[in-house]
Amino acid sequence: MEQPWAYIKKLQASFDYSKIKYTEDYYDVDMNPEAEPTIPEWKVYFDGDFWGHSGKDRSGTELRLNKQFDWAGHHWVIPAAYSCSKGLVMDFCMRTPEDDIRKFMTKWDLYPENDSCEYFTQEQQMQIDLDNPLCLDFIPRLELNGKTMRTSHGCSVVFNPCLPDGMINELEAKWALEHYDLDTSYGWMIFRAAFPWTSKRRPEIKALSLTMEQQSCRVPGPHFKTHAPGDSFSFTHPVSGTKYTLTVQELERQTISEKRFGSDRWFYPTYFTAMSYTLSPEPDSDISICDCAEGDKPLE
Repeated sequence: MEQPWAYIKKLQASFDYSKIKYTEDYYDVDMNPEAEPTIPEWKVYFDGDFWGHSGKDRSGTELRLNKQFDWAGHHWVIPAAYSCSKGLVMDFCMRTPEDDIRKFMTKWDLYPENDSCEYFTQEQQMQIDLDNPLCLDFIPRLELNGKTMRTSHGCSVVFNPCLPDGMINELEAKWALEHYDLDTSYGWMIFRAAFPWTSKRRPEIKALSLTMEQQSCRVPGPHFKTHAPGDSFSFTHPVSGTKYTLTVQELERQTISEKRFGSDRWFYPTYFTAMSYTLSPEPDSDISICDCAEGDKPLE
């Protein structure tokens, strides 16, 4: 061949490189972080969640609602419900201002290096859950054609616009925001609830109303020390303001049999102190006593 290089250049210029498919690892986000993830078709199933579904049921028919309201200190959007063969699925979108999220993260110094339960006491973890502006436990209830529908199961995803470098939001949360055209400058908690039909057949929706009830939660109370039976401690309920007196009745060191744990791999602590007590007046709501000291961890 007289001009091999000219031939090669001509051959390269005439070749359509777009016909060459990339290997699977190019499209795999785990193997190639720069790969653009493929957004799946938006489908909602009664027995599914934001991450997929199992079974052979068909996806639900989307019923656009686009309802907005303010409740429990948040702005809410209910963009759609989905009519499925087994029941109705509804998405609840709770909006949180970016400033509220930043204040919460600053208060608890939440960053990738310390974003773990092991860095906080049980009491601190309880208070963190109460302070978290992207967390709110509630119970939804529907009235469909005069009949009450209650949830059988649910799931949620969270979008946080204030995540520091090195942390990313779930793709499923981003896809939900995109599908519902929600403002990404806010934080969002999207809760998906499934309501089974009250009849054997899928009913025609003539009238639909919603009731939301905030779930009760645990609130940290005061600390006290006790040394012997007869010791008492007076305190005020942090929510109701009712004054109570706790009196220790018994204080005894006890041992748990190793056989109760039923593990050949782990050695669990077997010594503990049991305290029985009375509260006066008799409390109307649940009041629990917890040891401030962490118990010993099992050994392998």
